[in-house]
Amino acid sequence: MPRTRHPKPPTIPLNTIAPLDLHLLKHLVELLTADVYSEEICSYLDEVGRSKSSRLRDKTKQSLIGAAMDKVFLRSAILFCVDVEAWERQISRVTEIGVAIYDPRGQEMALSPFIKTYHILIEENKHLKNGQFVPHHANNFNGGVSYVLKKNDATSLMQRLVNEYFNHPMPCLLVGHDVRGDIKWLKQLGVRIPDQVEVLDTQTLYSQTHGKQGNSLKNALRDIGQPYAFLHNAGNDAYFTVLLAMRLCDPQVRRMTYFDEDADETSQGRQINNLLDHNTSKTVVATVEGVMNNAVTLS
Repeated sequence: MPRTRHPKPPTIPLNTIAPLDLHLLKHLVELLTADVYSEEICSYLDEVGRSKSSRLRDKTKQSLIGAAMDKVFLRSAILFCVDVEAWERQISRVTEIGVAIYDPRGQEMALSPFIKTYHILIEENKHLKNGQFVPHHANNFNGGVSYVLKKNDATSLMQRLVNEYFNHPMPCLLVGHDVRGDIKWLKQLGVRIPDQVEVLDTQTLYSQTHGKQGNSLKNALRDIGQPYAFLHNAGNDAYFTVLLAMRLCDPQVRRMTYFDEDADETSQGRQINNLLDHNTSKTVVATVEGVMNNAVTLS
């Protein structure tokens, strides 16, 4: 069948076209994107409002979750996370500091977030090893390079990072899993943080739907379907806490991982990630139909 020939469009002189304001266009795209994300949050909150779970129907809990989503899912705030590891036999002696920073500026449309990470080993306490009560993973930083600094230099670096990100027009959230403990550690190190710092506590956010019992970082990561490795390394913990904040504040991730199902119902996300608890693999005799059925169920 012959292809239909369309008439050639008229030629428009270039001097009659108004110059394109790229900054205005970028701003328009950001506004449209934010509107789509806002609608997704509203849709999610409407869904959980009809949930069988009494926790999810609680308006106060919905408000807290929605407020966190407005900051994180809308990419409207910097996420700044600090984690501190100490010697298990004398917890006043800091051995590691981890920092993870998600700055949405320039990556609002990124499919995968870029998160800056820093892992600092305190030189004076580098010889102190954990292992009896908590794992010793000081040398297992997933992010690459660990920096050995004297305690005073580590404090100076932390202060410069805090000043850089918290004294900025764009909101910056101090993220932590039990963020009060992180603030206490920062003050003990001599790091000054703004008095009215805005916080996002992933432990509190997780507990809104899953209760306070067993609300560890490991359990929260497992329940939201986030693989992890070498927790109790300060750099890794900071990084995974930022990822946890993102996933807890992502309506689609919460749906895909069955995160908001009632505790007495089977959560497929929880089943999948139970294997990660012991860092083991599992081999089963399978059929094509069985594998496909599982894949379709998860999709």
